[in-house]
Amino acid sequence: MNSKLEQLFSQYDFSPKDKYDFMQIYTMLPNHKRVQTLENFESIASEILNLKQEIAVEQQIMFGKTLATIEERILSRRKKQVSIQAQDEMRVLRNAI
Repeated sequence: MNSKLEQLFSQYDFSPKDKYDFMQIYTMLPNHKRVQTLENFESIASEILNLKQEIAVEQQIMFGKTLATIEERILSRRKKQVSIQAQDEMRVLRNAI
């Protein structure tokens, strides 16, 4: 791997996965685009960080909504079960009277 790239990866704290993903694209670029990529690496790294932060926020939002929905469904089901049980017990009591 290019020593300059390795230095940049370390400087911007790229994870092994980020390095792998980056290299998958980088190796397919023509030489002039590779040079541009190295020259603009700071902005590329910044954009990657911003995207990761946005994804993390979206995951938290989606996870929170999912938990809320699950809790609502569980409570609704429990209420229905309690209602059904209460009705059954009332029928048994009425029949016993």
